Amino acid sequence: MRGISIFQILSPEKTLQNKQNENEPPFRGLRQVSLLTTIPMVMVGGLLVGYFFGNWIDRFFKCSPWGKVTLSILGIIAGFKQTIRLIQEATKENEKTD
Repeated sequence: MRGISIFQILSPEKTLQNKQNENEPPFRGLRQVSLLTTIPMVMVGGLLVGYFFGNWIDRFFKCSPWGKVTLSILGIIAGFKQTIRLIQEATKENEKTD
């Protein structure tokens, strides 16, 4: 028995999944997966950028550890804000097609 490949599921051609909804945009599932997999990168990226920029500020102004702490917190806040935007975008696209 031959199974269904990932290319058949994600292809814009009529497959079992696309027969349920003719108006469904192609590659919708792949787009949502890509949106949601960026969440960990955004969270870690905000923290790392804040930490390293804060470390540079601490060295330049000799005010350790305040630059690291302050900019790390700001990086975490920015990461959470972007994560909320990504989740809202993913749910908005999901509601459009349902």
